[in-house]
Amino acid sequence: MPVTTPVVHSDPKILGGTPVFAGTRVPVEVLFQYLEAGDSLDRFLEQHPTVSREQAVAVLELILRSHATRAGVILEPPESPPMGHPDPSIHSDPDILGGKPVFVGTRVPFQALLDYLEGGRALDRFLDDFPTVTRALAIRALDQAKDLLVAGARPSR
Repeated sequence: MPVTTPVVHSDPKILGGTPVFAGTRVPVEVLFQYLEAGDSLDRFLEQHPTVSREQAVAVLELILRSHATRAGVILEPPESPPMGHPDPSIHSDPDILGGKPVFVGTRVPFQALLDYLEGGRALDRFLDDFPTVTRALAIRALDQAKDLLVAGARPSR
């Protein structure tokens, strides 16, 4: 069942406005730190029991939707870096997989990484299965996704 309530919340009274999973004090950034370190989604959830699997998966799905809907900003060709990132990691080209977001320099869809993470598999497993995606490229993609998600979190009033 899809999550219909906000999954990310920002309130100046909670951790100084740092975006957190709604109903918790767990910063969204912590999820990305776990994933970038090679931990699985399951490991993150074990260590942060106030965050539900549905919330974590919803955040990963939000990332993909954000990348897909902001094709003119986030998915620009590498010569035009988005949002202050000097080296974009994901782009969209109508000639590659029908315009689906892919890792730069590959035909590997960003969705594949999110599917691995949602399935509880660690980043290392993804990298083993998709050797054209480097660790640095995958981490940059997650970092850019985190920045996009955090920038979209609006403080509550």
